[in-house]
Amino acid sequence: MSYASFEDYTDRFLGRAIGSEADFDRFALRASVVLDRLSFGRAARYPDPEGKLRLACCALAEKLRAQEENDAAAIEEQVGDYRVKRGETDARTQAAELAALAEFYLTGTGLLYRGIPCTRR
Repeated sequence: MSYASFEDYTDRFLGRAIGSEADFDRFALRASVVLDRLSFGRAARYPDPEGKLRLACCALAEKLRAQEENDAAAIEEQVGDYRVKRGETDARTQAAELAALAEFYLTGTGLLYRGIPCTRR
Protein backbone atom coordinates (compact mmCIF):
# COMPACT_ATOMS: atom_id res chain seq x y z
CA MET A 1 0.00 0.00 0.00
CA SER A 2 1.30 3.41 -0.95
CA TYR A 3 0.38 6.67 0.77
CA ALA A 4 0.45 8.68 -2.46
CA SER A 5 -0.63 8.18 -6.04
CA PHE A 6 1.02 9.41 -9.22
CA GLU A 7 -1.81 11.94 -9.45
CA ASP A 8 -0.87 13.24 -5.97
CA TYR A 9 2.71 13.49 -7.15
CA THR A 10 2.02 15.42 -10.35
CA ASP A 11 -0.99 17.53 -9.28
CA ARG A 12 -0.49 18.23 -5.57
CA PHE A 13 3.27 17.86 -5.04
CA LEU A 14 3.97 19.26 -8.54
CA GLY A 15 6.72 16.71 -9.00
CA ARG A 16 8.51 16.21 -12.28
CA ALA A 17 11.62 14.21 -11.38
CA ILE A 18 9.86 10.84 -11.70
CA GLY A 19 8.46 10.68 -15.21
CA SER A 20 6.35 7.54 -15.30
CA GLU A 21 3.58 6.21 -13.13
CA ALA A 22 5.25 2.79 -12.92
CA ASP A 23 8.48 4.32 -11.61
CA PHE A 24 6.58 6.50 -9.16
CA ASP A 25 4.61 3.51 -7.86
CA ARG A 26 7.86 1.62 -7.24
CA PHE A 27 9.45 4.48 -5.30
CA ALA A 28 6.23 5.44 -3.49
CA LEU A 29 5.86 1.89 -2.20
CA ARG A 30 9.39 2.06 -0.76
CA ALA A 31 8.68 5.53 0.63
CA SER A 32 5.55 4.18 2.33
CA VAL A 33 7.59 1.47 4.02
CA VAL A 34 9.96 4.16 5.31
CA LEU A 35 7.00 6.18 6.60
CA ASP A 36 5.58 3.11 8.35
CA ARG A 37 8.91 2.51 10.05
CA LEU A 38 9.40 6.13 11.09
CA SER A 39 5.83 6.43 12.39
CA PHE A 40 5.93 3.12 14.25
CA GLY A 41 3.00 1.89 12.14
CA ARG A 42 0.77 4.89 12.93
CA ALA A 43 0.80 6.20 9.34
CA ALA A 44 -1.59 3.46 8.24
CA ARG A 45 -4.22 4.73 10.68
CA TYR A 46 -3.60 8.45 10.12
CA PRO A 47 -6.56 10.23 8.47
CA ASP A 48 -4.24 12.77 6.71
CA PRO A 49 -6.73 15.66 6.61
CA GLU A 50 -4.18 18.16 5.26
CA GLY A 51 -2.41 15.76 2.90
CA LYS A 52 0.90 15.95 4.78
CA LEU A 53 1.43 12.19 4.62
CA ARG A 54 0.85 12.18 0.85
CA LEU A 55 3.33 15.04 0.40
CA ALA A 56 5.89 13.26 2.58
CA CYS A 57 5.47 10.11 0.51
CA CYS A 58 6.02 12.06 -2.72
CA ALA A 59 9.11 13.80 -1.33
CA LEU A 60 10.57 10.52 -0.07
CA ALA A 61 9.86 8.85 -3.41
CA GLU A 62 11.87 11.57 -5.17
CA LYS A 63 14.68 11.25 -2.63
CA LEU A 64 14.78 7.47 -3.03
CA ARG A 65 14.99 7.92 -6.79
CA ALA A 66 17.85 10.40 -6.42
CA GLN A 67 19.68 8.05 -4.04
CA GLU A 68 19.28 5.17 -6.47
CA GLU A 69 20.62 7.27 -9.34
CA ASN A 70 23.56 8.44 -7.21
CA ASP A 71 24.46 4.86 -6.31
CA ALA A 72 24.20 3.78 -9.95
CA ALA A 73 26.53 6.60 -10.99
CA ALA A 74 29.15 5.74 -8.36
CA ILE A 75 32.56 4.93 -9.79
CA GLU A 76 34.07 1.62 -8.76
CA GLU A 77 37.83 1.49 -8.44
CA GLN A 78 40.12 -1.38 -7.62
CA VAL A 79 43.67 -1.21 -6.33
CA GLY A 80 45.08 -4.67 -5.81
CA ASP A 81 42.54 -6.62 -3.77
CA TYR A 82 40.89 -3.47 -2.42
CA ARG A 83 37.70 -2.36 -4.19
CA VAL A 84 35.89 0.90 -3.42
CA LYS A 85 33.00 2.87 -4.89
CA ARG A 86 33.45 6.63 -4.99
CA GLY A 87 30.32 8.74 -4.94
CA GLU A 88 28.13 6.13 -3.27
CA THR A 89 26.34 7.27 -0.12
CA ASP A 90 26.38 4.89 2.81
CA ALA A 91 23.14 3.42 4.16
CA ARG A 92 23.27 5.36 7.44
CA THR A 93 23.53 8.69 5.62
CA GLN A 94 20.71 7.72 3.26
CA ALA A 95 18.47 6.78 6.20
CA ALA A 96 19.25 10.07 7.95
CA GLU A 97 18.38 12.03 4.81
CA LEU A 98 15.03 10.22 4.53
CA ALA A 99 14.23 10.77 8.22
CA ALA A 100 15.01 14.49 7.98
CA LEU A 101 12.81 14.83 4.92
CA ALA A 102 9.94 12.99 6.61
CA GLU A 103 10.31 15.22 9.66
CA PHE A 104 10.09 18.30 7.45
CA TYR A 105 6.67 17.24 6.15
CA LEU A 106 5.25 15.47 9.19
CA THR A 107 6.14 17.83 12.03
CA GLY A 108 3.04 18.53 14.06
CA THR A 109 1.14 15.43 12.98
CA GLY A 110 2.19 13.27 15.93
CA LEU A 111 3.27 10.52 13.57
CA LEU A 112 6.95 10.81 14.47
CA TYR A 113 6.40 11.05 18.24
CA ARG A 114 8.37 8.31 20.00
CA GLY A 115 7.08 8.70 23.53
CA ILE A 116 3.96 7.59 25.32
CA PRO A 117 1.03 9.92 24.71
CA CYS A 118 -0.29 11.82 27.73
CA THR A 119 -3.87 11.09 28.68
CA ARG A 120 -6.02 12.89 31.20
CA ARG A 121 -8.49 11.12 33.43
